[in-house]
Amino acid sequence: FEDTQNAIKSVEQNATDEYRIIIVDNCSDDAEKLHLLKDDRTDVIYMKKNLGYARGNNEGAWFAVRENEPDYLVFMNSDVIIREKSTIEDIIEACEQEGTIGGQPIVNTYSNNLEPNRQINIRRVRTYSDVLINSNLFMRCIFSKKHQKTFYRELMPYNTRVKYEVPSGAFFVIRADIFSEIEGFDDRTFLYNEEEMLGYKVKKINQAFIFEPKHIVDHMQGMST
Repeated sequence: FEDTQNAIKSVEQNATDEYRIIIVDNCSDDAEKLHLLKDDRTDVIYMKKNLGYARGNNEGAWFAVRENEPDYLVFMNSDVIIREKSTIEDIIEACEQEGTIGGQPIVNTYSNNLEPNRQINIRRVRTYSDVLINSNLFMRCIFSKKHQKTFYRELMPYNTRVKYEVPSGAFFVIRADIFSEIEGFDDRTFLYNEEEMLGYKVKKINQAFIFEPKHIVDHMQGMST
């Protein structure tokens, strides 16, 4: 709950537009639940069992769409901290300027020793051959250029906006109407690869995301799992 409280505080300190926070509690114990309190800007949804990433986020999204009718949804892990004012608002502005349905800043993973703009943040939807190459270190070495293309290696270090296909599952923005149109995350999964499946759905309707590297959020990877 400490991570969740810190994440909420970072939203409150840096948001400059109207917002509402939806916390999805994936069946934590009673001691944890006591610290997740509803207030004027926060709702808490309690699940009866751990639904995992996809179904848990879908529950939060459908609640937000039903109760608040938002223009945009922000998916944010509970172990993410927003650093700067207007991070979300600037991403939304970039979406509208570039004609995309969503986007993200640099997601800085603390356990990664690389500079934030050299970390893998954005990806292309992989082909079947890409998946096979990625599954084996030997194959990744042989087909290194093809493998590196899946995560836009040619654009590193990330310094300028770029349209891309697969967002970071830790933090990204998407238009609420589009998320509803593609029926959200694939809830047959529990954890991992949901964002790639979402990117596949977005690509199928000829849409894309925008990467706005002028902002950074910090991801304490693994804390929420």
